[in-house]
Amino acid sequence: MTFVDAYQGAGVEPIDVRELGCDFLAAGSLKYLLGIPGIAFLYAREGVLDDHEPPATGWFGRRNPFAFNPREIDYPANARRFESGTPAIPAAYGAVAGMRVLSELDQDTVRTHVGKLSQYAHDTLVADGERLGSPADAALRGPQVAMLDANPNELAGYLAGRGIVTSPRGELLRIALHYYSAVEDIDVLAAAIREYRRTGG
Repeated sequence: MTFVDAYQGAGVEPIDVRELGCDFLAAGSLKYLLGIPGIAFLYAREGVLDDHEPPATGWFGRRNPFAFNPREIDYPANARRFESGTPAIPAAYGAVAGMRVLSELDQDTVRTHVGKLSQYAHDTLVADGERLGSPADAALRGPQVAMLDANPNELAGYLAGRGIVTSPRGELLRIALHYYSAVEDIDVLAAAIREYRRTGG
């Protein structure tokens, strides 16, 4: 059985479950689908459902959720059997808004744009002497460039003070890119990091 975690790619990478040939694929709206926390998605390949009862279930995972029958577990024959409880309604509105924006874009165009920006960010930071924790191979990098730093929280705070949003994770500072990002954004980021290094924060 194959399970694909597409959370970090959905929205910037075209996804075709038939091409992948996977049994399950999960993603969510928080990251590159431009939504907010609270909405996740699960694809289950036709034909794998009968052999797999969900390890956890909720009232939406019933044949008739509105029967409110706590004494019978009757899984639907389709992927609804993997649903849990009541979805987060405000998050659903956010997810729909983000996906509506992305639905107007060609995903191959998005991938190409983000790939070029990722390479530009990688090359610019390396030329500035920064050590990177993300792959040098563009095919493996995805929409993030991760920079090694002795105090990424402090650096993230410095950048935030200049209107630049990054994400410190352990010894890394993650720089995320999307279709709305531009080369000029990376130039501003690199200049701010150079200033931080020059002044000591």
